[in-house]
Amino acid sequence: MAIVLFYRQEKSIKEIANIMKKGQNTVKVYLFRGREKLKELLGNKIERLY
Repeated sequence: MAIVLFYRQEKSIKEIANIMKKGQNTVKVYLFRGREKLKELLGNKIERLY
């Protein structure tokens, strides 16, 4: 949810924290973990193409 709000809906970390009823640092952690998971998933997809 944090990834979608941040990148697709262009919400700030503060806005996301208010929407999700979480602290700003928690949102930052969610974004970090989400980006890492996407890298992992997309990396595996790209490797399968070759």
